[in-house]
Amino acid sequence: MPAGAIVLASLAGANRDEDFWGPDADRLRLDRENARRHVTFGGGAHYCLGGALARIQGRVAIGELVRRFPDVEQAGEVRWNGLLSLRGPAHLPIRL
Repeated sequence: MPAGAIVLASLAGANRDEDFWGPDADRLRLDRENARRHVTFGGGAHYCLGGALARIQGRVAIGELVRRFPDVEQAGEVRWNGLLSLRGPAHLPIRL
């Protein structure tokens, strides 16, 4: 980074740094070697109180989906919700 450069933090940029996550930083990859280092729930004094519950809910929901439908696959393009703070898919077609 050049001397005197200004660095701005952007919530929309969290977990999308290609220098850290690699060239496919914009893709959801649960198998990333450093996946546990994401900043989805914040950190330190600003850590989300619901973070643990959200992880448990996600683990149970995805686990049950894959257990019941082992051949589940994406069946179309993902449409994102466009939000900055609670970014996620608005439409995620799957085939069971």
